[in-house]
Amino acid sequence: MKIKIIVIACVLFCQSLLARNENGRANFSSNQVAQVASPDKSVVLQVLLSASGDIQYLVKKDGITVIEPSALGVAMKGQNFTKDMKWVTAAHPTLVTDRYQMQNAKKSHIVYKANQQVLTFSNKDNKKMDII
Repeated sequence: MKIKIIVIACVLFCQSLLARNENGRANFSSNQVAQVASPDKSVVLQVLLSASGDIQYLVKKDGITVIEPSALGVAMKGQNFTKDMKWVTAAHPTLVTDRYQMQNAKKSHIVYKANQQVLTFSNKDNKKMDII
């Protein structure tokens, strides 16, 4: 069974879950698995995988890191998708467009465009997890 996690724009407000060293820098040695940028290239999401199998992400806005490397995964009864992960595959990024109406806002008709990419990882039990 595949577990799907949707990574959306609200991650910009998440707090870093990573331990820091004495200089306040993230302690994480990793390889970049994927990178997806917003259509205007101003926001970039990078997904990282450590040698020990920890998945992390970081977000940059106009080249400035706004979210330091932060843990990404799910732990539940019977399955752990937070450590000992292996990268399986990455789909090609696709453009997603959505339209919706807001009633009490300065702008009522909203058109949302974003790039989406599906990354597949597996845990030590070979159970798969998609990160979208």
